[in-house]
Amino acid sequence: MHRPILRVALTCLVLLAMVVLGLVLGLRTLLVASLPDLDGRVRVAGIASRVTVERDALGVPRIRAESVEDACFAQGFVHGQDRFFQMDTMRRLSSGRLSEIVGSGALSTDKSMRTLGMSEVAEEALERLPERHRAMIASYTEGVNAGLQSLGARPPEYWALRVKPEPWRERDCMLVALSMAWGLEMGHRMEATRAGLGAALPAEMVGFLTPEFGLFDAPIDGTATPELAPIPDGLRAVSPSSARDASERAVPEGSNGFVVSGAMTRSGGAMLASDMHLGLDVPNTWYRVQMEWGDKRVVGVSLPGVPSVAVGSNGDVAWGFTNTTGDHADYILIETDPDDPMRYRTPDGWERFSIREEWIGVKGAEPVQHLVRETTWGAVVDDDAAAGVPRVLKWMMLEPGWFNLNLFDMIDAKDAREGADIAASWYGPSQNAMIADRNGGIAWTVTGAVPRRVGFDGRLPVSWADGARMWDGVIEGDERPRIVDPAGGYLVTANNRTLEPVKARVLGTHWANGSRAGRIMQLLGGRTGLTERDLLAVQLDTRSAVHAEYARHLRDLVPPMRDEIPEDWDGEASVDSEVFPVVDRWAGNLRDALLRPVMDACGRADPGFRYSWFMDDDWVVRLLRERPASWVPSAYDSWGALAAACVPKGDLGSWGERNRASIRHRLSPYAPEWAREWVGAWLDMARDPLPGSGLTVRVQTSRFGASERLVVTPGRENEAVFHMPGGQSGHFLSGYYRAGHEAWVEGEPTGLLAGEPEHTMVLEPRD
Repeated sequence: MHRPILRVALTCLVLLAMVVLGLVLGLRTLLVASLPDLDGRVRVAGIASRVTVERDALGVPRIRAESVEDACFAQGFVHGQDRFFQMDTMRRLSSGRLSEIVGSGALSTDKSMRTLGMSEVAEEALERLPERHRAMIASYTEGVNAGLQSLGARPPEYWALRVKPEPWRERDCMLVALSMAWGLEMGHRMEATRAGLGAALPAEMVGFLTPEFGLFDAPIDGTATPELAPIPDGLRAVSPSSARDASERAVPEGSNGFVVSGAMTRSGGAMLASDMHLGLDVPNTWYRVQMEWGDKRVVGVSLPGVPSVAVGSNGDVAWGFTNTTGDHADYILIETDPDDPMRYRTPDGWERFSIREEWIGVKGAEPVQHLVRETTWGAVVDDDAAAGVPRVLKWMMLEPGWFNLNLFDMIDAKDAREGADIAASWYGPSQNAMIADRNGGIAWTVTGAVPRRVGFDGRLPVSWADGARMWDGVIEGDERPRIVDPAGGYLVTANNRTLEPVKARVLGTHWANGSRAGRIMQLLGGRTGLTERDLLAVQLDTRSAVHAEYARHLRDLVPPMRDEIPEDWDGEASVDSEVFPVVDRWAGNLRDALLRPVMDACGRADPGFRYSWFMDDDWVVRLLRERPASWVPSAYDSWGALAAACVPKGDLGSWGERNRASIRHRLSPYAPEWAREWVGAWLDMARDPLPGSGLTVRVQTSRFGASERLVVTPGRENEAVFHMPGGQSGHFLSGYYRAGHEAWVEGEPTGLLAGEPEHTMVLEPRD
């Protein structure tokens, strides 16, 4: 009697197993089908002549074409094959369309970006492009769509999200460039910190906590740091136990960049070292490429979604960038009419807000209406908590005519001076441009449309209603800073203040701590006969002067720590160091303890306030050097007691154990909790221990660090060294998904030029 039931049950189990197996095999078939074909011949519309795409053991494409337009088509083709989802998320970020594919969790981001109106900016900038740049964009766009269409199935992220990819458009290239620029913009963040502090604290305290100059300054022009203002009295009366934690460490989204002249190198050619520091994700920000047409060869890294080479060498000139961390955005306070909140004051009298209606698509839900108040200066983005009025964010790249793609012209630069001219004309994000040429010349200048402020300095939000404050065009000509072939033989930038105060304030008043730049200068000074590997060794330096000083104060203030920290410890952030994590944690605890009374006062004025400043270590070190009693929180009776209370408890282990890589695919955090570990094993990079810190030349935290390392002499690209985190492909089943990542972890040099081809794809024009 039980046998029929058992037989039915077994049959059901077998059928269920077959269904599950079928689903698994079907899914695998789809995933494998979404891998690109790397060999063969494909007929495509959009090219004039045959193009060859060879890929080496790391998946680096060598593109050989007859024209730059055809080379850009092929570049778009490989970007579309390998990185389309990454490109898609970047265009959706800046246009406020992420919710369409990920759901309501992205609504807040989409509303913010719709308010800024980047889609309209992209359209306007695209129409103004010169003919050559527009042709490169057009060819690239056709190539992206051809590459996407060449896949046997849509990329795996779209299966996971249950959506289909949309075709690429020319405007999307501009949106990707805007997305990158927005991520590098610092001015409004620092202005918000100053404004929040100013709502509760006296001016001298605000100035102390937001220093423009510091103890570790290393300007590029060699000028001395101005005398620092006296330390103001602290807020000792406030107990830290009652205060909220409302601060965060500010990590400059920038880089190290330095060039050495031919007089300092073994070859006689100038040499560029570039390591751009960014948030680390899978896939990596950059995509390696080598493009050849006619007698031209350009090699370096590209930004998926945009044609040409962002950083690299054309054989005559090599170029790289670091973020200036300059101030190219301002909050404008809007004076509204007390009797009519829809009116606001302008230099020409009262005007009414115009209302822009935006509809945001949301996956799995109805579209959401978003209304934006517009003024003559731009869109209202939020309310100023201190002033109690609306405020507009005015950013250089939202201004009509203040955004272009002149970086494309760097592929034709012949020497450092011409490269500096091109860089200065590039109205993109504000960057330090570092340029080296094959004849030994070097140069530095800044990119971006630098606003000319009238009537204010940009440190704090102000009203423009009376016409006394405004932007009056951009800084151009001799006012734009530039250094060519300095007597010292090298130029160094590391997001720090680069010039003496008056000239520096043209760019801004907030900079990264200068210790990284100072360390690079120390390692370069007086040297000759330098090779590419010598400069790579500088890029990989892991000694922090700031931590070395913290350690001296810790030993002095807490005598028991003298047994744990050697007297001559130099701040080395090696993976096996057990001293670095102790000093680093102690310094962080001390900073937080000193800030809590300040945060408590600011929080009462603005509950949403957060403190973030690049040079926060400078004021902490100043306090440690002078140790004023008024800064000791009331819970402690001395600096020694405060310092002892901040010593971390327990065994922290080695620095490598604490500073492990967390380089994750954009979708892995959204996996179900029960599958997160399994998904992470497939999608994420390994949890490698990493040397370096935020204050060493080798900038490295678990999710932030060198997005590439490059050392190259123009014309000697075969001797260049390069590595980057992650691999070329964004497809987790590709052999190129992790290829080259281990070299980045270990700091081992690999070549810049594409290696011997393992695959060859020929693109032929369709009749």
